[in-house]
Amino acid sequence: MALEPEIPAGRWQRSSWLPIVLLVSLGANLFLAGWLLGGRSLRPPPPPPDHFNDQIHERLSSDGAKVMQTAFDAIRRRFETHAREGRALRDRQMSLLQAEPFDADAYVRALQDSRVARERDRVLADQEIARAIALLSPDDRHQLAAIRQHGHGAFFDRPDRPR
Repeated sequence: MALEPEIPAGRWQRSSWLPIVLLVSLGANLFLAGWLLGGRSLRPPPPPPDHFNDQIHERLSSDGAKVMQTAFDAIRRRFETHAREGRALRDRQMSLLQAEPFDADAYVRALQDSRVARERDRVLADQEIARAIALLSPDDRHQLAAIRQHGHGAFFDRPDRPR
């Protein structure tokens, strides 16, 4: 008869949970890092959907469509410029995540800097759109309202966000 070594019950239970706890912790950390870095960058918004552009050109006067297209192009150029700044901010966040020891305060400041830059871009886009709309004729403004009301465009809102 083979003798098995005696393992105290309390020690066996603790040691069997340790790999599970470590695995769950690793998974949570990887998820958090992916969530923070994966989709939260300063990417420029996508261009207005084609159907929105189509609606703008079909329903607005040619002058009104040109005004709106000019505004969208200006916003796109501004966002492309700011995207380079966003890459630098993202690189800074990555270096802070990899630094030893981890500086939580510096990391939070880097996240706040990214948030401020994104909000600045949104405000500038809103202002550009408002300036363009102010140049439209009353009929073009009403047509634009009808386009938006029927869900054919939300300017630069992301399609995966609820309106």
